Amino acid sequence: MDVKKILMPTDFSECSNAALDHALFFAEHFDADLDLLHVVVLHDLEAGDAGDRFPGADEIYVRLRDLATGEMKALLEDHRTDHLNVREVQRRGVAAASEIVSHAAEESVDLIVMGAHGRRGFRRFLLGSVAEEVVRLAPCAVMTLRGEGGPPALHPPRKILAPFDFSEHSRTALAAARDLAADYGARLELLHVIEPIMEPHPYVPLHYRSEAFALPELMARVREDLGPIAAEIVGDAVPHTIEVRDGNPAWQIVEHAEEAGVDLIVIATHGRTGLARFFLGSVTERVVRGAKCPVLTLKVESPV
Repeated sequence: MDVKKILMPTDFSECSNAALDHALFFAEHFDADLDLLHVVVLHDLEAGDAGDRFPGADEIYVRLRDLATGEMKALLEDHRTDHLNVREVQRRGVAAASEIVSHAAEESVDLIVMGAHGRRGFRRFLLGSVAEEVVRLAPCAVMTLRGEGGPPALHPPRKILAPFDFSEHSRTALAAARDLAADYGARLELLHVIEPIMEPHPYVPLHYRSEAFALPELMARVREDLGPIAAEIVGDAVPHTIEVRDGNPAWQIVEHAEEAGVDLIVIATHGRTGLARFFLGSVTERVVRGAKCPVLTLKVESPV
């Protein structure tokens, strides 16, 4: 990974502020510049018949901007940043995610590091959070850190997970995961998840049993196919293992990461243009939503 500029958006919540340690960590590792961004979200609405009793939108914005300036300075006070080029930036807009994405594009940002608010129960399945929208639309890599259960521990990753589905996108992610593992002296786990094929029973003869869909044999075959790929992309650069599981890919990735004590998941998100980029439900977005460890999503452009 070639990272020269990092962007860290903050809304001054505990979750987003916890991401600052990680942003500074990567800025130092890559010797990169860091933009600390706060978006003042303010809808320019009339106050009805309130007349002059309420301040105008511009006056409110100035007050919020001044408050944010103080918060940003306080946020950086507890960190040693003298040796880093850290810039405090504020933008005004109607939506935080669109302003984050616009700033990343305008400033040629290579990596966005941001908190993803952890939620419990049904709310965690509601789509449209700022972090997920940024992951979907950002022109660069995005690292998300979930705030549920407290800030994630800050230390060089010791175990990195690279989900692999035999696509060119996942090959790119595996190469990036290999480089990070080499940088940090971490172990790399290559994981493939076999999705179950659901066939309507009336259309499948009772005596039918294809060897290709006998799960134990299929898992062994996939593991065998992954061997040459791991040798080609990873080689002897870092110690690595190959894991094969079956089930829902996103759930299995999240579950394996938790069971194996993974410190970082590196996964590709298919970059799309047009309407396709707005449809939700991809494996990557579900992993971002469910993983307890940091997730690094790499944008790999697709012609779709």
